[in-house]
Amino acid sequence: MNFLFNDDPRTDLLNLLAFLDQFARDYGIHPIEVDDHAVDLVVKNMRYDFPCKDGIEGSSIFKKAASFALHFVNERPIANPLSVDVFSSDLVKTPNHQNGLFAVVIACEGMHRASIRRHDGSIIVIENPIEVSQHSFVDIVDAVTSTSHVVGFKLLTILFEQLAYKTNPDCQYPTKPM
Repeated sequence: MNFLFNDDPRTDLLNLLAFLDQFARDYGIHPIEVDDHAVDLVVKNMRYDFPCKDGIEGSSIFKKAASFALHFVNERPIANPLSVDVFSSDLVKTPNHQNGLFAVVIACEGMHRASIRRHDGSIIVIENPIEVSQHSFVDIVDAVTSTSHVVGFKLLTILFEQLAYKTNPDCQYPTKPM
């Protein structure tokens, strides 16, 4: 990811806190209550509890995004619910929606401009930002907040991969009808 999974976890922590602050300012929801200890746990756990045989270094951006998102939702670093004045009522009705929203937005933002290393050694960059409809976004946030790291990691990895390919078709491997 561009701003997560750096060599120094402190860089990840600072980047994540800065992103949360800027996002809140951009959407007029500043200040938000951020539990710094929970954010620190997200940064630590997304590294030390990474469920892939290839480890962090050998894993795709999609696996990193999924691990981050699920740890973020689990640790619940954003305490206060978001306002229906800013976000849709369908989103705000979702339990833990504030952490699901930030988890998905940060994961997708982190995939934008990330590199994908193919099995043949070639590298492809995710040039276009991830885009989904408001309806899909609400459903994705609901799904992310309703699963655990163990159960949801692989499915969320595949979802993030397909979302990236949807707006970046040149990144996708050749497809065939199922």
